[in-house]
Amino acid sequence: MHQKRNGKRDRKFSKKEKTDRRVEEVTGIVSMTREGYGFLIREGIKEDIFINSRKLRGALHGDKVRVALLAKNTGNRRVEGEVIEILERSKKAFTGILQITGEQAWVITSGKNMPYDISVSTEGLSRENNGMKVAAVVDHWPRRSPARPGSAPIASLGVIATSSSSLTSSGACSISP
Repeated sequence: MHQKRNGKRDRKFSKKEKTDRRVEEVTGIVSMTREGYGFLIREGIKEDIFINSRKLRGALHGDKVRVALLAKNTGNRRVEGEVIEILERSKKAFTGILQITGEQAWVITSGKNMPYDISVSTEGLSRENNGMKVAAVVDHWPRRSPARPGSAPIASLGVIATSSSSLTSSGACSISP
């Protein structure tokens, strides 16, 4: 299949070989690990597909995605894939601790399925909210950006059992004793 040139294999494919190589695409839900890699779970199919963290393309735990298969299952290696499109963002909230530093606020996530901290708007937040347990739903993550996933509305889960909270129309936490 590969021709030898000067004793070395020629890694280039002919034009016909390139066009004959078809990539299979599948759809499913991403199950992510804290380490940053993921698996594509397909309904009704037992075998999952491994997705390296560099191949997730901004997909997060629970997102519905389309994946191109890169390597077939050969012996001990599992099937690998690469996200080519995020079809639908998950509406599932990630929990963590709200950390406010200057003009920035972050949810420092605590779940086993979220390797990134979530940027949140500081609008309507005060220093009193710092350190609260909160829930945030990722609603944006600019592609090709060093920025982290972002969330506008967050809901407080409280600091102590006697605190309660509600979400205001601006998406900020409203805390009442």
